[in-house]
Amino acid sequence: MSVKRFNDPSGVVLADFAKEGEFILAGNAQNIKSTITRSEEKSPDGTKAGNFRANTSGIESSEGLWVKMEKIFEPGLDISKNQGIGVWVKGDGNGQLLNIRLESPKHLSHGARGDHFIKIDFTGWKYFELVEIESSEFSNYIWPDSGFYVYDSYRHTVLFNNIDKIQLWFNNLPGGKESGCLVGQIKALPLVSPDLENPSITIGGKTLIMNCRMEPGMYLEFFSENDCKLYGPKGEFLGDVKTSGTVPELEPGKNEILFNCKGPNNVNTRVQVTVISEGMPLM
Repeated sequence: MSVKRFNDPSGVVLADFAKEGEFILAGNAQNIKSTITRSEEKSPDGTKAGNFRANTSGIESSEGLWVKMEKIFEPGLDISKNQGIGVWVKGDGNGQLLNIRLESPKHLSHGARGDHFIKIDFTGWKYFELVEIESSEFSNYIWPDSGFYVYDSYRHTVLFNNIDKIQLWFNNLPGGKESGCLVGQIKALPLVSPDLENPSITIGGKTLIMNCRMEPGMYLEFFSENDCKLYGPKGEFLGDVKTSGTVPELEPGKNEILFNCKGPNNVNTRVQVTVISEGMPLM
C-alpha cells in the first residue's frame, strides 16, 4: 500500500507542535532528562516543529537508554480510514531510534502497540511515510520491564477506530551527551492501492525489465529469463512473465542495486525487493 500526500485534505493531525505542553514525560531509563518544546524552525511543509531532546550527561553508553513522551486523546480518535503516517524529521546524526507509537485502550487492545521506527542516522530534514507496524525489528531493542509484556506486540493488534494515545520514544540513545531531532506535524493519512508497471533491476549498468503490471500484495519471482513468475496476494500463480534487457551479474565487492518501475504520479510507490545471490561465492 502507498500513502496519500501529506497535504491531502483527508489527513488527521495527530501532533501539532504549534502549542506547548501537548506531550509529557511518561517514562525514562536511568532518569534521563527529556523535553519536547516548540522550535523556532519550521518543517519543510511550513508548520511548526517540535524539538525532541534527551540528555544522557553523566550516563555511560549502553543498550536500552530510552525515554518516552506521551499525548493522550480524549475521546479516542477514529483513524480507521487513515492508517498511514506522514512526518518530517530533522536528524542530528547521533544514531538513536525514534519510535512513533500509537496505542488503543488496553482493555480493548490487550496491550498491542503500533510502533513505527525511524533511525536518526542522518542530518537535515527527511520526509517519512510509515505504513507497516514494526514486527521482528521490535526485538532488536531493549524496552522497559515494568508492566511491559513484549509478546503483546506480536499477539494483538492496535484498533485504529479507537486510538487513545500517541507516544514519541527515543531508544539506543548515546551516553554522555544530548541528542535529539526536530519533528514536524504528524498526520494520519489514508492508504491507497496503486498499480506499478514493468519493474526493473539494474546492477553494474545492466538492466533487467519484467514486463508486467502488479497490484499491491502481488509478488514476482525471477530466477532466469525463462523462469519469471507472478503470484497473487494469497500465493496463487497468476502467470509467466516475459523479460527484456540483460540479466545483471554481481561482481566481487560492493554492488549497487537500483530498482525502478512506472507508477502513479500522485503517490510514492512502495515495494519490497529481496536479492538472493546464486553461483560461486564472491568472497
